[in-house]
Amino acid sequence: MSPETYDDPDAGRLSGARILVVEDEFVIAMQLQSIFEEEGAQVLGPYHNVADALEHAGSDDISAASLDVNLGRETAAPVASVLAERNVPFVFYSVQTNDPAIADWRHVTMIQKPAAPSDLIEAIATLVQRRTTEVAE
Repeated sequence: MSPETYDDPDAGRLSGARILVVEDEFVIAMQLQSIFEEEGAQVLGPYHNVADALEHAGSDDISAASLDVNLGRETAAPVASVLAERNVPFVFYSVQTNDPAIADWRHVTMIQKPAAPSDLIEAIATLVQRRTTEVAE
């Protein structure tokens, strides 16, 4: 994604971004996909479990990610670890804001469910823009 994308008034805030979505609740996963796609992003997933998410988190070209903390009986901690190792920025979008499984990522933006679509877009767009700037430097 080029920095010029943000200067195009017709482009969505996430135009050209590839957003990994890890969410086990079907309706929320579809909402996230719709929100991000309406802003021009390509959504990877949504993935509903750790195994599927890990398969893509470790290899796909990802601009940023949205992770639910709890995925059934699993946590997204292994996915967060892989993304962090690859320097892929992410947010947690979850009801669980104080889960010990994510203690290593207290610096990561935590968005409490439910959130306004504009809050999700703003958080992801900020990560994408920051990553684009870092890659360009």
